Amino acid sequence: MSNAQTSINLRWSHATNSRVKLINALKSDVVDFIEGDVLLGNLAGHSSDARVPIMAHPPDTTSDILFSEWIRLVKESRTSKGIKVDFKDFDAVESCLSDIAITIPTPLNHELWLNADVLVGPGEPKGTALPAEAFVDICTRNGPAGHVLSIGWTTELAGTPQEVPSVYSWKNIFQMIRLLDKVPRETVVTFPVRLSHLVFAPLTLLLSVKSATSLTVWSHAGDPLPKYEVMTFLLWAYPNRIYIDLSEEHVRRVMDLLESLRKVVVLTSTMKVITWNTTDAAASQRAPWGSPYAIVVSGPGSITVEVADPCRLKSVGISGDLTQIASHSKDLGRCLDMKTLVDDMTLLSQVTLTFIGSGEVVLFVEQPIP
Repeated sequence: MSNAQTSINLRWSHATNSRVKLINALKSDVVDFIEGDVLLGNLAGHSSDARVPIMAHPPDTTSDILFSEWIRLVKESRTSKGIKVDFKDFDAVESCLSDIAITIPTPLNHELWLNADVLVGPGEPKGTALPAEAFVDICTRNGPAGHVLSIGWTTELAGTPQEVPSVYSWKNIFQMIRLLDKVPRETVVTFPVRLSHLVFAPLTLLLSVKSATSLTVWSHAGDPLPKYEVMTFLLWAYPNRIYIDLSEEHVRRVMDLLESLRKVVVLTSTMKVITWNTTDAAASQRAPWGSPYAIVVSGPGSITVEVADPCRLKSVGISGDLTQIASHSKDLGRCLDMKTLVDDMTLLSQVTLTFIGSGEVVLFVEQPIP
């Protein structure tokens, strides 16, 4: 991914679903990425009842341009702009990939993203996710060499601007991590995430699973309570793995906050594993893994972690019945329970945690709020 494409200045043409809008976007000097939506529907002005792949966003079911013509115009323009095909209907995917294979030569001379919401995400969304494994499989088998797989979650915001939106949960993240097992190692993946649902530690864990991954942060006009501070920490921690798909106002707010945080010596702490001991043969095969901000532990056993700066330490169970029974702080020279660590909000340098049972737990540091 080039610096230009991970830049804060990335400029998009959204819902490029008509002939005129596509032609204008291809000619434009202020568009870096062109996004179009695909579903099965009817071509405007044609009497046939047959549903074919067209460029439209629900609830629209008619368009003045077929996907096959849309991708042909992209090819004939010889554009170097990025192209994002957003599938809204799984039944359109195979036909569209065939059109791409016929029309677009490989190797690609521009980025081509194959996008779909494939998992249910925050906020009890009403939208239907495309079948996750089936979408990954068909893109792997029929997608052009060098395509970017863009897989995300359906989302729904709170009913009123005063309600705090839910965030991407650990369950959401681990469902996506399991899906990544189906993605070939060489495939580049980006995860579309909504600005109002951002959360720091879980998303850093997701980025740790596969090096060729990124986040694409997006938002709709009027989305309530955007998580500017979380966005800022993600940009600080992963400056080359964040795509920006936001309004100028959102970008300005994030950049102002990022500039102010650059003047702060300590932004957020990191942690690393010092020791991991287990008598369980299965657990010994699953060493602690994750990001500097979130570590997955398979128990039973004891783990000693060291943090770079004082921070708040938290834990959450992911699977099984793994339970913490003791902890010991090197700095204080005494045992602490997890409640004390959380309530005191400070982990000084090293702590040893002991777990019984079996399963997985995530230990994570919580980013400070600017």
